Parts: sequence; structure tokens; C-alpha cells
Amino acid sequence: MDTSLITVKEEADNKGYTTVRRSLRLQTRKLELGEGTITSIISTTAVTLGKLKGVEKKFRKQKVGKIEEKKDKRIPAGVSGRPWPPLTAERFGIVQEELAHNPFHLIVSTIFLNRTRGSVAKPFLWKCLETWPTPETLSEASLPELTALLQPLGLHNIRAARLVSLAKTWITHPPIPFEGTVKYNYPARDTIPFPLPDYDGPKWGVEQNYRWEIGHLPGVGAYALDSWRIFCCDQFRGNEDRDEWRRVVPKDKELRAYCRWRWAKEGIRWREEADELLEVEGRDCSRDGIDGS
Repeated sequence: MDTSLITVKEEADNKGYTTVRRSLRLQTRKLELGEGTITSIISTTAVTLGKLKGVEKKFRKQKVGKIEEKKDKRIPAGVSGRPWPPLTAERFGIVQEELAHNPFHLIVSTIFLNRTRGSVAKPFLWKCLETWPTPETLSEASLPELTALLQPLGLHNIRAARLVSLAKTWITHPPIPFEGTVKYNYPARDTIPFPLPDYDGPKWGVEQNYRWEIGHLPGVGAYALDSWRIFCCDQFRGNEDRDEWRRVVPKDKELRAYCRWRWAKEGIRWREEADELLEVEGRDCSRDGIDGS
């Protein structure tokens, strides 16, 4: 078989983003048929698509620009994305506000909410409290049934065991006002104290060695203690005028947003020295007029 190759010049289509390369291949074949010889020509065309020079670089720049723009709009880690309600509102809109009247339910909720978004955890929390509403019923809950309920949230085996253990301990050693356990490294030693105006006393938010009524309960860490102090500590102690929430500097972003909102209602803008949390444009807009800052 005798083969020759003819290459057609490179062409660009009118859309400006591809190049067409065509190769025309001619094949000649001789066939001997009895008395004579017949020569046939067979032609094939191969088409290859490729990007024009410079166009790929242009698209790459556009893609990088879109990624950077998306990053700029992303809420920084550690900052709540929840819009503030008006300062005249009675509630901020987090789960703990709804359970402040029931200390046991509030502590249960912190096991659901820890490391889980409230919108995801709430349906499972309400189902749990509906099925096992008291420490007595939760202490006798079927562990496989409770684990199955918690499975969509992750850490379901750990959470289920903690809930049952919490309920049993609550029955045998319930919290007693003004009697408690010291929680190691609570508040965290790197906590920046909140600078209260016209106050020269101890630095609030960083006091160590306090005894907390729920410090001995399983599953209670910094998040649960902060929630307890902010929402039901004063009522539990019968000292509702003390406003324990003022002494809390939470690390959790939603509790932090709640405390900032509470301070803003009193005309005080929470801006701690060396606080590296960035304020996101369009968020926390209710603070714009506070303190003239």
C-alpha cells in the first residue's frame, strides 16, 4: 500500500477559542482483476481540536478572579454569620434562649449543638426532648435507639453515651446552687477579658478556680458552662439581678454574637483589645450607631 500525507494549514474558528487541525490522508491501493489493473484512492480526514494561544491564559485569569471574589465574601472563621435582630427584639434567636427555664434541657442541648449547626441539630434535639423529657426517662433510654436518632449528626456513639451518663449523674448528684466543681482551664487562660467601662475590679471573663454547679456532669465543657452562665445560672441560684452573662467571654461564635448583641442593647460596643475577629460587612449592622464607632 502506497500512502502519502497532506497537512492542511491550521485554522481558527470564528468563536476565538479553538483551533482546528485537519490532516488529509490519501491511500492508493492497486487491485489486480483478471485482465486489467484498477487503482482506487481512499481518503480519510482527521480533525483535532485545541485551544488558541492566549485564550487559555485569559480564562485562567477569569477563573482565579472569581475564586478570589468568592473568598472575599466568605465569613471569617470564628465569626457568626447570623444577622442581628433589632436591638429592640426580646430574643436573639438561638436555641438556649428557648430552654433557659429548664437547666436539664439546656445542658442536653449543648451536647447536640457542640460542633453542629443549630439549624441541623434542632430537629433531633426536639425529638430527643419529646421522647425522653426528664432525667429519669433519658437515663433509661435504649442506647441503640438513641444512637440511631443521633446518627445524622455525627459522633453519635459518643453523644448517646454522654446523654445517658448525664441523665444518670443528674439523678444521683443533681446540681446544687452555690455548690460546685472547679473546671480545669475554664475559662481558657488565653481568654482576653472584656473591658467593662468604669470598672476597676477583677478582669471579668478570665477568673479561674470558680466552682460551678454543673462542673461535675458528664459532657460539660466550656461551651456548656458558658451557656449555663449566660442563660440560666442566675435563675437557678435565685439571684436574677446579678446578670452573670456580663461576666462571660465565650469562645463559641454564636454565644459570642449573642453577648455582643446584649451589650449593644445597652449601648456598649464589644471591641476587645487585640481581638482579631473581623467584622463582616453587612453583618451586625445594628451596632453601626453604637459608641459612634
